[in-house]
Amino acid sequence: MKLDMNKIQDIFGKSSISEIKENKEDFIQNIEYVLSLGYKNVYELVERYPYTFLMDMDTFQEKVNDLLDSLGVESFEKIDENMEIWGSLDE
Repeated sequence: MKLDMNKIQDIFGKSSISEIKENKEDFIQNIEYVLSLGYKNVYELVERYPYTFLMDMDTFQEKVNDLLDSLGVESFEKIDENMEIWGSLDE
């Protein structure tokens, strides 16, 4: 699967693409981190919650790890069932 930047732009506006370009390094590293954890639907998460992936890498990893720990076993399955869980990272 590939990331659909047009979809992000359609939903969040052109400014979202500008912010992604400005924070490209963290954005890419955060996507790669979630992929490295074995989550297959990462691109869908990025398209729904692009601003979450703009966090600095250390903060992002800490929040993701805390979320996964709180969800426990089958955490990615729980996220797939209710992607709004991922939105809690923005808080």
